[in-house]
Amino acid sequence: MGWQFQKYYKNRTKIYSDLIEFCVYCKNQISFLNNDKQNLISSFLSKRESLISETLYGKNQRNLNEEENGEIIQFINNIGKFDVEGELQNIEYYSSLFMLKKEKCQKEESTIGVMCLKLGWLLGLLLCIVLY
Repeated sequence: MGWQFQKYYKNRTKIYSDLIEFCVYCKNQISFLNNDKQNLISSFLSKRESLISETLYGKNQRNLNEEENGEIIQFINNIGKFDVEGELQNIEYYSSLFMLKKEKCQKEESTIGVMCLKLGWLLGLLLCIVLY
């Protein structure tokens, strides 16, 4: 059980890492005037295994809350709506936002996630002792 909680926090960190990678990929592609949203998403996902594949197509990520899902969906919906300079500024803004969220998730993972794992081990050990 503690392992599941730790996995939850690891997945949150991985989601934001993938989003930051996607921002970098978008900046590179848009700089070369390739700003078709569907092509960006499909070519990004074809090159790597990612936890954000559903999110990039507008579905909510179950490891994130409503506010975080809303920010991601707003980012995805804004791709292709501005000129090149506006696109790059928008991506830079969301990249810094996702970086802050990733740092927060890493702190939660290192404190709460590890604590849940240890508590799970202790409860399992206690249960073994009681049943023995």
